[in-house]
Amino acid sequence: MFKRYCPNCKKTLNWKLRRKLLKQEVVVCPWCAKGLRFNFKYQVVNGCVYGAIIGVLSITFFDLAAFDVALIAIVSGAFLQKYLDVLFPLEIHRSL
Repeated sequence: MFKRYCPNCKKTLNWKLRRKLLKQEVVVCPWCAKGLRFNFKYQVVNGCVYGAIIGVLSITFFDLAAFDVALIAIVSGAFLQKYLDVLFPLEIHRSL
């Protein structure tokens, strides 16, 4: 379930290599030497879904105003989204 593959060579990437992305923007695949980074499409979807879940939970359990819910969702998403992105596929880094 948690196995992730290099989008270029399709070899399995270990958990340690993907965790390096929390500190570095780009990591290098040990088999094909391509740069890998978080997939931007998944980051956007994760941010929206995560913010919506946090918003619904905070309205349900804490009975907060709309502004407070939006603030909580944005702040928690900004700090915790990076850790959620490690679980999703990566993309090849194309430098300009």
